[in-house]
Order: sequence, then C-alpha cells, then structure tokens
Amino acid sequence: MELRNYMKLAHPSVSISKPGYLKQRMKLNPDAFLELYKYHNRNFYADSIFSTYKDHLILAADGSDINIPTTAETLKLYGSASRKNTNPQAQIGLGCIYDVMNRMILESDCNKVKFDEMRLAEKQMERIPETIGNIPYIIIMDRGYPSTPAFIHMMDKDIKFIVRLKSSDYKKEQSSLAENDQLVKIKFDKSRIRHYEGTPDGERMKELGEISLRMVKILLENGSLEVLATNLPQTEFHTEEIKELYHMRWGIETAYETLKSRLQLENFTGTKPILLLQDIYSTIYLSNLAEDIILDTEREYYGSNVPLFRRNGVLLQLSVSFTLRIH
Repeated sequence: MELRNYMKLAHPSVSISKPGYLKQRMKLNPDAFLELYKYHNRNFYADSIFSTYKDHLILAADGSDINIPTTAETLKLYGSASRKNTNPQAQIGLGCIYDVMNRMILESDCNKVKFDEMRLAEKQMERIPETIGNIPYIIIMDRGYPSTPAFIHMMDKDIKFIVRLKSSDYKKEQSSLAENDQLVKIKFDKSRIRHYEGTPDGERMKELGEISLRMVKILLENGSLEVLATNLPQTEFHTEEIKELYHMRWGIETAYETLKSRLQLENFTGTKPILLLQDIYSTIYLSNLAEDIILDTEREYYGSNVPLFRRNGVLLQLSVSFTLRIH
C-alpha cells in the first residue's frame, strides 16, 4: 500500500496493477522480515532497560493455528484442520516464544497445522541466546508440551521451566503428593524407558535412573486444581510465586489475539505461500516495533520504577490506545 501511494504521488502517469505488485513481491524472501525483527530484538536486549522477574526474563512457549487461503498448494504444504468429509480449511501452525513482561515475540516458526510443539520449542530455545545473550530466563509451557526427554534436555542445559502437567502425566507421583509444593523423584523404570528403547533419550534415561521434579498444586480461576512441574528451587521461588509466574503465561495468548484481531494477521494480501510468510513475519515485526514504542512511552510517562507487566489498570489502557494509534 505504501508503494502504491508513493507511485501515485511521485509517478502519477505510471500505472501498476495489483498483480504487478504481487509479481514483484514474489522476489522478496520472507526471511528478510524474520531477520529484521530478530535484529530489532537483539538491539532491544542489548539495552539495559527491560523488565525481569528476579533477574530472569519470563518467556512463554505456545502454538496457534492460523487460517490461510485454501488452495491446492497451501493444502499440500501446510495441511487442513478440517474433519473428514467437510470442506478443507488450510492452516499454518505458528509456534512462538514470547517475552511476557516486555511483550516481545522472540522466536516464531511456521509449520504444518499439526506439529510437535515441544520439539519446536526445544529448537527455538537453542536459538534464544542469539537474541538475548546470557540473560537467564524461565520458560513457561502449558499442557501438551511436557515429556520426560524434554524435561531431561532442559535440565541438562540448565534451562529453568514451569510446565502444567496433564492428569495422566506421572499419574502415580501426582496421586501420592502429600503437600501442595513437594520435590518428587521420577524413577525411570522399564515401563517408562520402553517407549524410548534404542534411542539416545532411552540411553540417557538409563544413565540417569531418575530425576527430581518439584510439583506444585495450584487452584485456577475456574476452580480446578492443577499440578505444575518445575525445576525452580523452593529456596528462591516460593509456592505463590510459581503460581503467579504460571499465570503470566497468559501473555502469549494475548499476543496471538493482538496479531489476529488488531493487526489482522489472517487478512492475507495473497494466496501464494511466499506471500503468506511475508505477511506473517512482517506482522510480527510490526507488533514488536509497536510494543517497543509503547514501552518507551510508558517509561517516559510513568517513570522507570513502575513494573511493566500488568493484566489490568491504567497502563493496560494506555497500551491498548497507543497500539490502536500505531495500527
């Protein structure tokens, strides 16, 4: 749109059709936008002014389904989320890691609609130091992510995590919890190793024999009781802090809502996969730029002592208003 407006002003006698613009866009590598937002993020974290919780960035990993134009090409490349015997709806599985306190999307990958979220998160965590350097972080994940190999991988790499368990995860250990916050030994018996027999994960489980996980029972707002698994030490993070940190995970849900609703991510400008990726990565870039501007405005308006993570109140209203003006 900016190019079209420029051409109307600078070269009013030249007429370029919409297909003409799209044809030229086919020459643009979508990774350019991905590299731009990562370059911006590296500069953001090189600055000392960003929010942490006990000197840790609080990151959330999650995936979201993105509706895309349904064509033979998009269906073949990304797949359909529709049930059998219904009209297909092509979708991209977008997986992101999000800094919930500074409202920055650090990592994003476009995948087939059904993808292994935990495996993707592990690859993304390997790349995170390229953006934030040596800043320590805590990764928060919802149900569907945890697996024994994933816990081992993160603990081997000294990555701190909080993960919500399904009722079927470590069922025996969950049922035997005598306290709301307890250190539990997960023993790798034959039944647990059998699923990974003959793999590096299976060999690592045999080598370790067991791991210790801290399990924390929390009451959610809907009244249900859930169990979180973490490797954060009880001496540094008490029970209520674990609960509050997990609640911060909701920030990534809000980020996806911003991308889809305010920034109209699913209102694509073309049907070709290369154009879809351009739209997705450029929208993420725009979102990060807008949030950076908002953070600067908040600091200038309220001062540096006001915490930047909020779920309600005046600052949230300022963020919403300013984002709309940017959009």
